Amino acid sequence: MPRKPGQRLPNNHSTDIAEHEKCQEKTKSTVKWLRRDCADAAARASGCVAPALLANVCAQDQKLEQVATVRFRDESMLVVAVFEEDNLKHVEATIYDAKIPSITPQRQDTRTLRIAVPKLTLDTKSSVVAVAGKKTEEARVQCRKLHQTSVKKGKYEKWSVEIEVFQDLLDRCVAEIDKIVSR
Repeated sequence: MPRKPGQRLPNNHSTDIAEHEKCQEKTKSTVKWLRRDCADAAARASGCVAPALLANVCAQDQKLEQVATVRFRDESMLVVAVFEEDNLKHVEATIYDAKIPSITPQRQDTRTLRIAVPKLTLDTKSSVVAVAGKKTEEARVQCRKLHQTSVKKGKYEKWSVEIEVFQDLLDRCVAEIDKIVSR
């Protein structure tokens, strides 16, 4: 039965519901990614040296905590002690690959890395804020792309209820992103 303009019909077609749930899950993962990245940026911008700086580093498909211990020696030094000597070069490489600004691991012995964390300057803090702004815009763009893809897959009419449902999902996602950034 064709719809008339302005006619409101419930969204009960199984493919529509599945597409909405898929889009919702992907937007949630995008928001989760941004929340984690902003927390990392806030930790870096605070100037505090904490093992959390290396929380997202993975060595050989395992989190760093599973192959090594990370602790801080003083206010500007992190120490990474691997459990097995064979993992040291992998841990060192993944810390380099993480591209954390101003973080360079140095071998102390066969099982230990020292990481000197320099004091933050105003320029460093502003660059962290700029990177966080770029990540925020990337998250917004990703949510918009997910919205457009879902609407195109459904081939909905211009004023259909489904488009409004997807638009509400996009609005909630963007509001959540703005809320994360405002903190």
